[in-house]
Amino acid sequence: MGLDSGLIKLSQSRSKNLVFVSAGDRAQFHQSDNFKKDKNFDLWITYYDDKEKNQYIEHADFYNRRKGSKFINFHYIYQRYRNLLQGYEAIFLIDDDLGLKVSNISRLFEIRQFYDLWILQPSFDPRGKISHAVTRSRPFSSLRYTNFIEVTCPLFKKDKLDLFMKEYNPIVEGAGLDYWYSYLIGNNHKNKLAIIDSISCINPNSKRLGIPREIDKFQDSKIREMNWRFVQEQLSLPGKKSPKIVYSSIRIKPNMADACHSLKMMILFPLTEIDRFFYKLIKKIKMIIRVFLAKSKIDIFFNSYRIDK
Repeated sequence: MGLDSGLIKLSQSRSKNLVFVSAGDRAQFHQSDNFKKDKNFDLWITYYDDKEKNQYIEHADFYNRRKGSKFINFHYIYQRYRNLLQGYEAIFLIDDDLGLKVSNISRLFEIRQFYDLWILQPSFDPRGKISHAVTRSRPFSSLRYTNFIEVTCPLFKKDKLDLFMKEYNPIVEGAGLDYWYSYLIGNNHKNKLAIIDSISCINPNSKRLGIPREIDKFQDSKIREMNWRFVQEQLSLPGKKSPKIVYSSIRIKPNMADACHSLKMMILFPLTEIDRFFYKLIKKIKMIIRVFLAKSKIDIFFNSYRIDK
């Protein structure tokens, strides 16, 4: 991990909410909106790539440079700048490739406070990556109480994030983190973790886009998995096959914006499922063709050396 360049505090304003993003050169978080307009949160950016210019500094209220993935860089500032985090009531840790509008981020903080949630996340638009079916946006649902919040963009009540930071071992990056904090904070609580269906975002599918994952810059996926399994066994944490449960849900109240959002999700769901089907089908066809061509080349090779008796 690289050394911290030192904190730059860019704003005197102080909110009760904080958004943290560990951002690289391919970040998308800032492209959907202006982070300097009216909002109910502060923005802390840790830049992890190598350009001399302080990338994205114009959007930030707090800024530093340091190599590392999202949770590792947040753990670092939590340890070093804990006094600056003391006044916050909620902290939202987002991946740098999510395009969430400022107004929707502000609404997520309001929803957390209104329902007294301990962890929440926006639901995922079916046009993007869906790693866990439970996170896919549901039409005509406002929110669903669950036992699982994905690592892509969890929003924590501050004292619950404190609880996790006391236990967190920074050898774990990405893989398994969501099972860890969801279990530690939400176990035996059926109305404290929620997926917000009235607000959704697209989680880009880097594999389909042919783009390497940014987290792989810092640690190989096999090492990440090995580190997670070590901590999982050490702390007796649930595994990745543990069920994702929806305990109950709250239906949307009749208003035009949420109704339009639900109709959009209803239309997108079958279209994206068809798209996924053909994507998988094409992958299988390509694999069969590659196997066939490889076999043909082997046959040609051996046939060229066959000795007729």
